[in-house]
Amino acid sequence: MRPVTVILLSFALLAACGSPASEQVAMAPDDESTAAAPMDSGSGGDTEATVVAQLNDMCDENWCAGEFDYEFLTLECGESTCELFFRAERGGEAFEDSVVFDYDTPLLDEGDLEAGYWERINDAISDEWEPAHEG
Repeated sequence: MRPVTVILLSFALLAACGSPASEQVAMAPDDESTAAAPMDSGSGGDTEATVVAQLNDMCDENWCAGEFDYEFLTLECGESTCELFFRAERGGEAFEDSVVFDYDTPLLDEGDLEAGYWERINDAISDEWEPAHEG
C-alpha cells in the first residue's frame, strides 16, 4: 500500500471513531453564556440534561462500578441546592430515590460537569445514600 493511502485511511478511521471528549462537547449547550451562568430554578434546560447525560456516561468508571447499578434520571436545581433523581438496582432490588447537594457556582465548566459538583455528587451517593441502603 502506498504511504499516502495509509495516511488517508488512518485519518478516515480516526474521524469515524470519534472520541469521548468530542461527544461531551456535542452535548454542551450551544450558547456558552448558558453554561457559564447558574441556571434558574426549574429551568428544565440543556444544563440539567447535559449534567445527567455526563453522569450516566461517567458512572461505570466511578462509584457505579460498586454494589449498585445506577441510572440518573433528572436534576432540579434551586437557588442553593440541587436534587439529583436516580434509579439504583442491586441483586434484583430496585430503588428510586434522590440526593441533594449544595449549588453555589455554575454546574458546567466549558461544557463539562464542574469538578466540585462531581465530588459533591460522589460523596452524597457513596458516603450518604449507599450506607443507608446496605443490605
